[in-house]
This record gives sequence, structure tokens and C-alpha cells, in this order.
Amino acid sequence: MRVPGTLGRLVAGALLASLVGLGCMETQASSEVPFTHDFTDCGDKWLQEETDQYSFSCEDGQYHFVAKSAATNQSSLTKLSEPEDRIRISVDAAVSDIEGESAVGLGCWHGASDTAPGYRVFVGLSGWEILKEREDGTAEDIPSEESGLQPRVDGEVISLRTDCLAGVSDTEVKIFINGTLVGTGHDDAGVDQFDEVGMMISVDKAPVAVDFDNFQVEVARP
Repeated sequence: MRVPGTLGRLVAGALLASLVGLGCMETQASSEVPFTHDFTDCGDKWLQEETDQYSFSCEDGQYHFVAKSAATNQSSLTKLSEPEDRIRISVDAAVSDIEGESAVGLGCWHGASDTAPGYRVFVGLSGWEILKEREDGTAEDIPSEESGLQPRVDGEVISLRTDCLAGVSDTEVKIFINGTLVGTGHDDAGVDQFDEVGMMISVDKAPVAVDFDNFQVEVARP
């Protein structure tokens, strides 16, 4: 069930308002499109770091993120060898231990520095929504359609997949929960050229663990 504005108020209000203070935009070595990472070996392509607030690491063929404290907003990005006007990105994620009204935000790509940072998918036990983030740290809901299919979510492990077809003319974001397409978001304005892509994490309650897998990027045609 889509809950427009609700998850945004719960999470974005706490996180996006303090994006500069909490955000960690770590860009690693560049990758040439198309590419796929199954995280068998992260190498120098993705951030591997541990602090008192969070950790990123390669473990057992997955890219493992742990939020150790509340209101955590972190990103791991990889630079594209050449900027692209229109790309398709998909990523799988398994999220553990979401509780109550808490939500986890996943951003599957990041725009160029002179445009809106991108789009973030928020998923919690009460529903989901898609936000477009602006450069100043504010955000807005984008028009989204429900599929009418709602999988059971028990709060222990939620399997997520986000597919993003993004470009200057328009953007389409699809959300899959436990293998079921639950909604599609559309933004006619889109964003400008892409020079970085990556995974973005937002949580308003910790601890939370997220395991990423099958991160894919390819050039999309208009």
C-alpha cells in the first residue's frame, strides 16, 4: 500500500533536513557502462569502511551495510567512466529488522552534482513511497501508481528490488517487495546527465542491516 507523505515525514523529515550533517557521499574508482556487480569481490569499486555509526563491507558475495545508530543517511557511489544521458539501473536488497513505523530508504542512483541528487524509495511495514530529492536537501513525492498486488511483509526480512529508468526527459522507478511489483513512479521532468551511480541508505531506527546484490547499470535508449 502506498502511503504518500507518511514515510516521507517519518524518514525524510529526520534525514533529508540534516543531509549535509549525516550524509556520506563516498565515490570510488570509475566503471565503464554497462557493468554488473554481484559483489563476489568489491575490489576498489565500492566503499568499504567501518565507523561507530555504520559499516560497508563485502561479505559472502553481498555488499553488506549496517546502520548502528538512528537517523543514518549514507551513500556509496561509483563514478562512470563517461557521463551518460539516460541509464537503467537495478539493484536487489534484503533488509532485516524493520520495526513499527520505521522505514528504510534505498536510492538506486545518484545524479550529477549540478542537478537534483536523485530518487529514493522508502519502504516500511506501513507502505512505500518514492521521493525526488533536490540539491538543497528538500524532497517531494513523485506521481506513483499501485500495482494492486501487496505481498506479506513480516518485518523480519524484506526483499526489495528497485529498477530505475532515468534520463533528462523522464524517469520511471519500479518497486518490488518480496518479488512482487507493488508500484511504479513517474517523473516527467527527469534529471540531467549522470556521472555517478550507487546505493543510498536512509534509516530512522537502528540497528538495521541491508545486503545488496546484483547491481546493474546499462545505457538506455530514449
